[in-house]
Amino acid sequence: MMRKFTRRQLLQGASAALALWGLKGARLLAQEGALEQSPLISADELEALLSQTLPSLRLIDFRDQNTYLSGHLPQALPLWQTAITVTVDGVPGLVAPPETVNDAFSRLGLDGESQIVVYGDSASIWAARLFWVLDYYGHSNVRLLDGGFPYWKAQGRPLALGVVAPAAGHFEAVPQPQKLVEADWVLAHLDDPTVVFVDARDAEAYAKGHLPGALSQPSKENTLDTEQFKSVDELKARFESAGITPDKTVISYCQLGVLGAQNYFVFRLLGYPDVRLYDGSFADWASVASRPVETGA
Repeated sequence: MMRKFTRRQLLQGASAALALWGLKGARLLAQEGALEQSPLISADELEALLSQTLPSLRLIDFRDQNTYLSGHLPQALPLWQTAITVTVDGVPGLVAPPETVNDAFSRLGLDGESQIVVYGDSASIWAARLFWVLDYYGHSNVRLLDGGFPYWKAQGRPLALGVVAPAAGHFEAVPQPQKLVEADWVLAHLDDPTVVFVDARDAEAYAKGHLPGALSQPSKENTLDTEQFKSVDELKARFESAGITPDKTVISYCQLGVLGAQNYFVFRLLGYPDVRLYDGSFADWASVASRPVETGA
């Protein structure tokens, strides 16, 4: 006869099991959708996942093709930004329309059930850009490898050569308009006290010209020398001390939406409920002479 348990007993049993298994076990359960997961995944967690048979796992190497061919993580699929970006009115690097993204991601074997992990180099700025593209197009089950390829390689973890060629998938992009802003929206909200604009470029670029009222928060300050992200407590203290708090609508931008995507990722990591990327960023803003620009620190 099968014994019946109350909901409380089941929860107590699950808690005890997780305590025995430890944090790593809990995070692996998160990969299967049992627990809420962080958008950041450690090298230890990823290596453990790669040792399992997870048909839905897709690891994406977001570096250029030649760099990928010189060595990549096991099972990693190659993708570079040229496949998912377009130039509009002279502004390069904008997110491609759904049909282009659908084609690129479907060729990687992605679909709505895919558990996606992305990585890159250069302090994960490009990987964060890919994270935002997936997030914007409605795929919430995506994580970013902490430290990216440089940290993985520096630790002597497994690498592979050659091109991984998956079976085609069926990715359907569903734009999330609350995760992107364009120039007209920015112009209409420059004086909105509930909105804060965050400039991810370095101090020199910010001083030469930025959105009126924008706060300078260079993306390079998010990471350590190992290219890993600083602790959640450090990152939270950094932004909140500047007045960038979770009760605000946070608009992240830079020059072309790449450094800004890294700040976007950090705000998502911190659990900010309303963070958006100005995709065209300052290149788009400054392309129209009548738009206001501030200078100075």
